[in-house]
Amino acid sequence: MKTDFSGFLSEYENFLNKDEELQRRIKLSDNFTDRDVFFGGPCCLPGSGPYPRASIAYDPTNWAKAKGYSKSILDGKELIEIEVPDAFYCVIKLSKGKFEVKKEKAKDPCLAFSMPFKLFKEMVLGKHKIIWALSDKSVRIKSCKQGISLSDWTTILEILVCIQDLAEMNPEMWRFWETCG
Repeated sequence: MKTDFSGFLSEYENFLNKDEELQRRIKLSDNFTDRDVFFGGPCCLPGSGPYPRASIAYDPTNWAKAKGYSKSILDGKELIEIEVPDAFYCVIKLSKGKFEVKKEKAKDPCLAFSMPFKLFKEMVLGKHKIIWALSDKSVRIKSCKQGISLSDWTTILEILVCIQDLAEMNPEMWRFWETCG
């Protein structure tokens, strides 16, 4: 009997849209006072450390002219394509600040990967950190052609971390992943 992953994908989409950290990340813009993420260019360190905060008036690092993005550029893009052979595939999109998880192939996702079912299941259940699972020799990975800031890459990885968070916070999803396959 083949497992139906529709319920998981639907729960995952709901979880992404309710996740406060993701919502903060995709709506954040760089106003020099609330900056706590790295959009590109030299990093602005918070607090009263050994380095002065960047400001437009005093910019020894040339931050104002650095190549980077003043806000997330992920909206309107296909963020992640996940393929788990003989199980499911989906694409995670961001459109007008809303995440969508669709059972379709992507055209040019920021990150695309194909991962064996056993490894994916272990990753969901927290036996492997996301980045370690993606680094496994059995995983095929492609990234998009356009440049993305470090902050946006962190957001993309956070979307994958939400798979583990969903399983940990939802006993029904945990049981689903423990028993499937």
